[in-house]
Amino acid sequence: MNNKTNNIITNLNDYMFTSSNLDKYTKHIIKFSYILPNTSIKKISPIKMTIKQSNSIIQSTKPETKKETKKETKKETMYKPKQKDSLFWCLYIMKHGFSNYEMEINNQYFVVEKAEKFKYIELIRKNKEILKIHKIKPLTELEDDLANKDRISIKTFFALCVLEQINVLLVHKRKVYELMCIDVDDKHPIHVIHRHNESYEHSIELDVTEDIINKYRNTFFIMSSFDATLKSMSSYKLDELKNLCNKLDIHIDAEHVGKKKLTKKDIYEILVLNY
Repeated sequence: MNNKTNNIITNLNDYMFTSSNLDKYTKHIIKFSYILPNTSIKKISPIKMTIKQSNSIIQSTKPETKKETKKETKKETMYKPKQKDSLFWCLYIMKHGFSNYEMEINNQYFVVEKAEKFKYIELIRKNKEILKIHKIKPLTELEDDLANKDRISIKTFFALCVLEQINVLLVHKRKVYELMCIDVDDKHPIHVIHRHNESYEHSIELDVTEDIINKYRNTFFIMSSFDATLKSMSSYKLDELKNLCNKLDIHIDAEHVGKKKLTKKDIYEILVLNY
């Protein structure tokens, strides 16, 4: 082999696959054993990759942390209007719907409330006979409620329900008064209004079903009128008083009352305090 050939081979040494060259040019490579999914240990073979590639795989093979499951929010069953005259706004929602109340009223509720109440005063004056049929009087009291009071009374509320032909069932404690103005159908359902025991604010019950209505009718005390009060003690038999206590969920057994035996007078007095 002549000198010229030797020089050419020498110049190509840096590009040959010699052991020294392989060590020199692969020292930055990591030998990484990576187990592919569904691959047994026997099939594992070394894989050469860059540091950047290895970090990427390490990140991708980290066990996933369990995402915190969102707590299921309890479905609301009542809606209380935020305005002071909650009973009036319950009526407004029953007539116009929630979307109108929430989206269109906004901060104009004071102006809308006053305008609506004065419209109702005119409506009462034009429909005196209808209200008399339902034994709602005096009409001057209704007008005073709408024109001058911060909150309308139960009487005024039912008068307006009559004029608007809205079926409503009012629940207070375990007492129920039902006003049916028109046959029940999809357009004329029975609305349920709840009166708070202490604050006397009012809320609309949501998603009322026939079963819910029947529960109130069958297990609560049905009032003959929205302003009905207890009759005199002599008007009731002992069993009637006990049944009334049961409907109102008033405990009259010795364990709760602290007496060995309750007389008719004792039971009546308990009813008066809790009616």
